[in-house]
Amino acid sequence: MLTTTSILRAYDVRGTYPDQVNAEVIRSLIAATITVLQPTDLAIGCDVRLSSPELHAAAIDAAVTMGVTVHDLGTISTEQLYYAAGTWNIPGVSITASHNPGNWNGMKLIDAGAKPLMKDGPLGKIYELVKEGITPTPKAGGSVIATDATTPYLEMIAGMLPTFTKPLRLVGNAHFGVNGTFVDAIVKDLPISIERLNWQPDGNFPKGAPDPLLPKNQIEIAESIIATKADAGIAWDADADRCFIYDETGRAVPGVITGALISELLLTQEPGQAVVIDPRIIRAIVTAIQKHGGTPVLSQTGHGFMKRSMRDTGAIFGSENSGHFYYRSFFGCDSGLVTFAHVLTILKQCQDQGIALSSLVDAWESLWCNSDEINFHCPDMNATIAAVQATYPDAEVNTLDGVSLGLETWRCNVRGSQNEPVLRLNVEANSKELLAQKTTELVDLLTSLGCTKRED
Repeated sequence: MLTTTSILRAYDVRGTYPDQVNAEVIRSLIAATITVLQPTDLAIGCDVRLSSPELHAAAIDAAVTMGVTVHDLGTISTEQLYYAAGTWNIPGVSITASHNPGNWNGMKLIDAGAKPLMKDGPLGKIYELVKEGITPTPKAGGSVIATDATTPYLEMIAGMLPTFTKPLRLVGNAHFGVNGTFVDAIVKDLPISIERLNWQPDGNFPKGAPDPLLPKNQIEIAESIIATKADAGIAWDADADRCFIYDETGRAVPGVITGALISELLLTQEPGQAVVIDPRIIRAIVTAIQKHGGTPVLSQTGHGFMKRSMRDTGAIFGSENSGHFYYRSFFGCDSGLVTFAHVLTILKQCQDQGIALSSLVDAWESLWCNSDEINFHCPDMNATIAAVQATYPDAEVNTLDGVSLGLETWRCNVRGSQNEPVLRLNVEANSKELLAQKTTELVDLLTSLGCTKRED
């Protein structure tokens, strides 16, 4: 039985196990998904969480009960769900709570052809049925087929990798998800050595929430990069759809700069294309896109919104500051391994030019630098966002996602999260001094408005 509607989010389901997300809730979600989408076939996979096997089995049983042919993908990264849905043109679900702590679980859903399901469309209808208490209705003909999406997906990724003539040293952090084994498979024939951190799957997530964006989760890989004199570092979250890079100094490369580097790479190959970006931090990537004749397209933050914008615009690439990167060549979906392949290409170019990755990052940060995302507990998000906007009457205003306020030398975005009851602040400026000044100014403003900074 559904105990709280808070688990039914804008583009996926997440909550604590077993009080909010359990086998009964999963069965109801599957029943609703099949009722709304009317599939004959459904792909089902799961992540490495300790509760995932139970919920995975419940999902399969519910689908088979309703007469559907289930393609059991086993333990996967979320991007393999997208591969299966896009390649075989069937809808699918994965039992996962992404980067949330180990006592959480949930479900990510995708329509046939890897089309996103959104709360303002079919996903909303699914949620309404779950709220009504729908359960699986027996129908003959259901079956289960063990289906391997991993092998063909990894073969596709391997075909994207550059040819290295010099050794490359990396530090990788899989955050105890399944992705470490996949990375090993695709680089095994390349002159790439990897110092492996948290590489073996462990659904206990013994070091806390498997979220590479948290500052406390960036220390280990940064120290390892320096200690091993690595050329770069790569990290993924537990379900591996997000990818983060570090330069050889151990510096975490901001998502907007990673997006700018990949935009330059792809737009050099296909100039003049659209690139979808989220509104949190934008000025470096807008500069990169326009440099190559491309068109930046703003989208609301969140993987569902970004996927929809990718399809609506036919964009070659999509960049989200949280580490989700989207590709037209991958059904408009996000992929941590496609991103890894492109980052390796950028590192190969650095080798060929005799430069370090840090020199590319320095060049962008000399133009625009940005804060980390700062989170606040907030008693009234709408009133707070309105008050921030009113404080800067001369700013250019965009209200696509919270409020973005742009001035010539700095910019900020203040928005409510789709995944947590928190207010998020991002700031960017054309100098580190101005960035520090404006970040302090905005933190003080939000505090004066009754918000409490969350210590991440």
